[in-house]
Amino acid sequence: MDMASQKLFNRTVIGALVLLAATMVLVILNLVWRRADVIDNATRTAGNYASMIAEQVSNASQAIDLSLQDIVSRRIETGSREAFQAQTTTPEFHAALVEALKKLPQADVITITDFAGDVVATTRAFPRPEINLAERDHFQFARDSRSHDLFISAPVQNKVTGAWTLYFARRLETPGGEFLGVAVIGVLPSVFIQTQHSLTAIEGQTFALLRNDGVFLLRRQDDRDRTGWKISPASQWYATVANGGGLYYSPGYFHKVPRYVAVRPLARYPLVVNVGVSEDAILAIWRHRAGVVVATSLLVAFAFALLFRSMALMVRRLGESRARLLERESRLARQADELTQMNRRFDAALNNMSHGIAMFDASGALQVANGRFAEIYALPFDKTDVGVSAAKIFPEGSHSAVIAAGGARGDQSQWHDQLPDGRVVSVRLEALPDAAGWVSTHEDVTEEIAALARIEHLAGHDALTDLLNRASFMTALRNAHAREDGKGQFGSVLLVDLDGFKSVNDAFGHGIGDELLRQVAVRLSAAAPQAVVARLGGDEFALLLRASEPGEDAPARLAERLITTIGKPFAIGALSISVGVSIGVAHAISSDSVDVDVECIMRRADLALYGAKRAGKNRHCLFDPQMERDFQSRTELLEELRFAVSAGGLQVHYQPIVSAASMEIVGMEALLRWLHPVRGWISPAVFVPLAEDAGLICELGAFVLRRACLDAANWPEGVRVAVNVSALQIAQESFLDVLREALAASGLPARRLEIELTETALLHNSATTKHVLKSVRESGVSIALDDFGIGYSSLSYLRAFPFNTVKIDKSFVDEIASHAGSAAIIVATTGLARAFGMATTAEGVETAEQAQLLRSAGATHMQGYFFARPAAKDAWVVEGGRILLPAEKSAVSAAA
Repeated sequence: MDMASQKLFNRTVIGALVLLAATMVLVILNLVWRRADVIDNATRTAGNYASMIAEQVSNASQAIDLSLQDIVSRRIETGSREAFQAQTTTPEFHAALVEALKKLPQADVITITDFAGDVVATTRAFPRPEINLAERDHFQFARDSRSHDLFISAPVQNKVTGAWTLYFARRLETPGGEFLGVAVIGVLPSVFIQTQHSLTAIEGQTFALLRNDGVFLLRRQDDRDRTGWKISPASQWYATVANGGGLYYSPGYFHKVPRYVAVRPLARYPLVVNVGVSEDAILAIWRHRAGVVVATSLLVAFAFALLFRSMALMVRRLGESRARLLERESRLARQADELTQMNRRFDAALNNMSHGIAMFDASGALQVANGRFAEIYALPFDKTDVGVSAAKIFPEGSHSAVIAAGGARGDQSQWHDQLPDGRVVSVRLEALPDAAGWVSTHEDVTEEIAALARIEHLAGHDALTDLLNRASFMTALRNAHAREDGKGQFGSVLLVDLDGFKSVNDAFGHGIGDELLRQVAVRLSAAAPQAVVARLGGDEFALLLRASEPGEDAPARLAERLITTIGKPFAIGALSISVGVSIGVAHAISSDSVDVDVECIMRRADLALYGAKRAGKNRHCLFDPQMERDFQSRTELLEELRFAVSAGGLQVHYQPIVSAASMEIVGMEALLRWLHPVRGWISPAVFVPLAEDAGLICELGAFVLRRACLDAANWPEGVRVAVNVSALQIAQESFLDVLREALAASGLPARRLEIELTETALLHNSATTKHVLKSVRESGVSIALDDFGIGYSSLSYLRAFPFNTVKIDKSFVDEIASHAGSAAIIVATTGLARAFGMATTAEGVETAEQAQLLRSAGATHMQGYFFARPAAKDAWVVEGGRILLPAEKSAVSAAA
């Protein structure tokens, strides 16, 4: 080899080695950068998922906690342990809990326990099961800590169903701080993973819900269930939670797999959401890509080596003869074939990558592109040839097209492009050294974007009907209210409640009920296309009507249209189901000219809905300021009644019952009276229904029964006492205990006590009512049917129930002298009573003529103002072994 050839050879080798070394350095740096970028993308995605899950868990927890606070603050009487026990064991209280549960789809059960841990009320069954929960952590926390905060238990197996359950609990106590028990809402863990399954479907990603003390409440995507485990005290997790959340690296305490964990504590609840992704899962794709790049680099290096070898042979043999030159040319041809084969292998590796890859020079001309790139942009073959301009490849108006046209490339290295067919492509750009061009990677992220959109949709919509949920509706209402400009951006809120929905569920099952709710949602949306429609829970819906709706009476017209639309039969399978609808309407700007917030507007709509139901249902009612005043007045009167009950401000008066034969007092009816210190005498017709609605009637009834027995024990032996008993009292077996205690404490013989029932108490004809009445009769206490003749089926009661006395209603007595029909009814009633061996008492006797006619008609006893008005115990005089009537008392006084 001559000197010139040797120098050329040396320079070629040195240059090739330098180029190969520089290429390998760039490859290594690129791999390191991509590793850090993969970890950053994965941890950022985990953090986003954790934030979304935390928001959903917070919304579900808030709905549960609000219901729990409503039960603790409004539904339960906490004056004393006796009042608490009397209220919570009633069927009405059980029905109220069941109704509350229906409006809380997240919950599985609502349970109330007493101070000893015994279940006193539960939505599982009535009467309540004999279960004690004293060993549960939520009960022990409420009992021992005296804290009024919400407590969330570790998952335990429900003692009735055996299902693993989380319990949200709050302490119940008297106003003086005495522990009454615990109000608990049980939630199946599945409530918190309705959307988390899709979030944690990524390889190596886990979801966990924990208490803020590190106890696992729920964990998914793991090799085993970690529920109930606790994070190691040495974990960095506790410091992350204390700092308000973040990201930390875990070496793997449970399965020895290092992972990055995104931590999101809930702001208002002692819960923490973890979303973790294993380091192996994050780096799996990177390792695959790194392997492809390294393999490709080795192939290129190998190709360079062969090329160097060929060049060396060419240089060494420059001076050889022409004959050997032909041989060298043949060898070069073979080497060219080998290089072509290697290039094919390189192309195969490039075209099997999952991302689209393209390289452009500084002028924007395509240099290299793989098959995935052409597939993403649906490019024909002629648009992937070397030299094709980037401006002809990317869709017009896309950011990639702007870059290709010479736009600045330093300001943004990654973006999303929307393709004409709706797909979304993530583009990442990396400039080549010395401004020689750029390399871009392209990934179709349409499905990922759609999945995130679905998650956001689920967070704000009702899962059953796809309407807005309560939280989203309240947000829409607040936004509309915030945009008020004096005239208002929205017109009215309509609360819609189905009439008879419970009967549909009871008769056909919850599957038919759910389908009915879906069809109702469709009809509501179709009938009010301009309104914001939401399902608040259970069978309650809400509409936000904008002020742009023409006419001041637009809400009323819409309400009538909704009543007609929902009133049409629903076809569900082979069934045709009809329900009614009650609607309450509250205007954004009301006639009382009082500034209101969104909570006030919702409360007014609820008051209007209550007015519609009270007026007979299947109608609408517009809010009137008087409703709010009535509600406030009723609330104040109820609080005053509660105080009167606890402070002994109620009195028992007595009205005599006389024998029709002897005209002497043989009994006294106990009547409850309330002398208000400011309002004066308040009619029982006002405060008794109020007590029934507020759950005080059982406490009032027990007070009257005890007082009447104590007073009657001092009367002559032949005088009995009659006490009115409400339907709520007689429907509970606990009434028997109250009755026995009253008789035992007073010493009054059972034969001298009579309880009076109206037909309302017998309407349901339940097994409990029959059992209680039979037990009362067997104890020796008499039973009277009050207001006989004005109900729907009073005659059947004479045969079905063990009555001793039938009381003839005052409406017939008023007309006995003037209306032949009333007289005939009274004669028929006394005849029926005699046939069944029962006594009869005529109520409301006000004249001597009525008294004479009633004696002739066969009445055995009479009662009314003609004989005496109700009076306190001290007003009655006992003389000669009997209680004197006012006329007799006057005669005695005159003689004295």
